[in-house]
Amino acid sequence: MASKTRAFPVQSPVLETLHPVHGKTGHVTERNSVDVMGRAVAPAPFTDLVLCHNAADAAWSRQLAERIRRERVGDHHFAAQLASWNFSSVADILAEAERRLRTSRFFGLVVSGAMLRADWRGLEKLISSHSDLSWAKGRFVTLLKENVTMPPRLRLREWIDFRDGRQFEESTRELLGLLREDLAPSEGSPRWRMRSGPAEPGESGWKTRPVFAGEKKVRERIVSNLFPVVEIPKEFFAAETNFRAESEIVEVCGEPGPLPFLLKGSKLYTVAPLTKNSVFSRALMEGGKRSQERFTEWLSCPERGPWAVDLLNRLLRHHAWKHGMRFDECHSLYYFTRSKPKKLWWEIGGQTIQREVTAPNTKWVPIENQGKAEVQYGWRHEAIRAGFIQILGALYLRLEPAWFLTELDGKTPATTQPVGPANPLPRNQEGNGQVLRTLQFWSAVFAKGHRELRIDAGANPIRVRLTPSSGSSESGISNDRMDFNRLALTDIDAIQSIPDLAPIDW
Repeated sequence: MASKTRAFPVQSPVLETLHPVHGKTGHVTERNSVDVMGRAVAPAPFTDLVLCHNAADAAWSRQLAERIRRERVGDHHFAAQLASWNFSSVADILAEAERRLRTSRFFGLVVSGAMLRADWRGLEKLISSHSDLSWAKGRFVTLLKENVTMPPRLRLREWIDFRDGRQFEESTRELLGLLREDLAPSEGSPRWRMRSGPAEPGESGWKTRPVFAGEKKVRERIVSNLFPVVEIPKEFFAAETNFRAESEIVEVCGEPGPLPFLLKGSKLYTVAPLTKNSVFSRALMEGGKRSQERFTEWLSCPERGPWAVDLLNRLLRHHAWKHGMRFDECHSLYYFTRSKPKKLWWEIGGQTIQREVTAPNTKWVPIENQGKAEVQYGWRHEAIRAGFIQILGALYLRLEPAWFLTELDGKTPATTQPVGPANPLPRNQEGNGQVLRTLQFWSAVFAKGHRELRIDAGANPIRVRLTPSSGSSESGISNDRMDFNRLALTDIDAIQSIPDLAPIDW
């Protein structure tokens, strides 16, 4: 039975396509020959490039392969092979890819609309499975044939722009430059070998290429998980206390929930005036000194800046507690602790959708008559790490999505390890839309449906803008733009319910 739900509207700022930009991975290749009495002997012919393509792109791929074969460096003619994507199982995909990667210097992916519709899920498993193998790093190159939205996994690798048919020859020359990059002549020998390290004395080096082949000077928006703080408390209050442990102050005050205060030495600090009506009045020293200080002065002080941020985070915990969330200090996670399933309705991109935040954690167990029964042994939670952080003098609220498992009471952690989806496929399958959607969801939950997050902090509140901070990159893809609504609503069914969870085995 679902609990009472509430819709949380969120702002939908228009954003460009989001992707992080990283440097190219270094090429690491196997030796392609062995030395016998000082002479190089090639065990088998190697291929410079395998073009993996969808059947709809066969003619174009054949044209590119023929063009590559006409090129040579010294007496080495470039070898290009075609590989149509027609594998039926993941095992076949991985076996064929491993064979190709061990006999080929580069594995080229021809990206088109047809490829993304029919082949991308299998190719994504392939790339993910080989991401930790040193001999495979730097071996994938993307050939962007059509103006489609390139998956993030491919954006982070080498890619070459073939979208403009009129620039086919220019793009091919960029690809040939990449193929030449790992070739270096062996001294005193007409043979060519694959370079796996820095040039040796006497070797002729090749000109260093840009980090990304096909890189264009196109500005794109990079959105962070940092939400700017636009207002903070102007002042806070301090008073002497006889207690030296926070637990003692909590006990004597007798208030429910996490109390937002700091205890430093013999002084208690909080943002509310320490009067006789204060919740902390019973913890204060009779006749003790009291003072009032500027919050901004604390933030700018190297010693007390962390204290100020700590106090803000305690105010956030109190705010979350009042809105039904609980904080697990061991894992630094906010979540909804429940004894029954819980779903929330929220609004995004003009749509109101339901999202599961707490669900039973069940498993099937055998019973005496050789059947099976579904038994609940805990709870699955969608969770969030949230906390204030100071960067270059500016304050932000940082949100990091997470998962959490608890025992049947819905409170006791079921594991000390990080938790992730139990799906056996490679991890980190979340796309930009899914991550952005999760950040927007939790910012709306903290804000309780308002257009900004407001946290009670005495005379004036802490105010946090719900639009995340962003920057820009000039290493984008031209004509490849997407507004926030379209991105946030992509594959929206994939995150409406909590997946099966299990501890992550690092």
